[in-house]
Amino acid sequence: MALQKGESIQKAVERQVKGLFYMEEALFEDILNLRAAAKKIKPRVRQGSIEAIAIALRRYGEKARKDARAADEALSAMLSRSRMRVRTGVADFTLESESVTLSKVAEIVKKIHPGRGEIIHVVFGQEATTIIVDSENYDLVKKACASLIIRERKSVAELSIMTTRKVENTVGWVALISRLLARNGVNMIETLSCYTETILLVEEQDLGRTLELIRKAKGG
Repeated sequence: MALQKGESIQKAVERQVKGLFYMEEALFEDILNLRAAAKKIKPRVRQGSIEAIAIALRRYGEKARKDARAADEALSAMLSRSRMRVRTGVADFTLESESVTLSKVAEIVKKIHPGRGEIIHVVFGQEATTIIVDSENYDLVKKACASLIIRERKSVAELSIMTTRKVENTVGWVALISRLLARNGVNMIETLSCYTETILLVEEQDLGRTLELIRKAKGG
């Protein structure tokens, strides 16, 4: 695709690179062979020399790294001021959405008392519905939805991370947490959010490592 009307080579190069994940990552890590990359995207930029495209790539990478540093600082500050709450003995049910009715879910919800520390989270999807409860209410859901259960997990831990309202407009918050855990081999079973609270579900056997990783990232 050639330059759009009134578009600089810089803008054209950025437009071509965006969406090429491997190239963006290499630019971000400052390991991209700029001249080789310029040759690769030259047919799509069409105008400008290889040298001009390489310079545009270098500038794009410098800006991306600067923006990333600023974003990381904001995320790190938010994480350092966050609070955590942990619950073990949590059950995670996946049900067939096609057969789940609001009335059935309402019957379950009205028997659970969050004010007493009990857990209830419900997420409706097109193909499946998730119900998360504490172990005390496991039998309640099991009995009410026995014929609808696709999958269930019992040895689950819930980690709630409480931040400030700034989290609503902070890009990369969930990505920060998921990347931190993924790089260390911890699988997030579910991720939920409610205003300033981010809720993670992990296997109980991974809870200790999860807490250690987040506390270390918090600077604690």
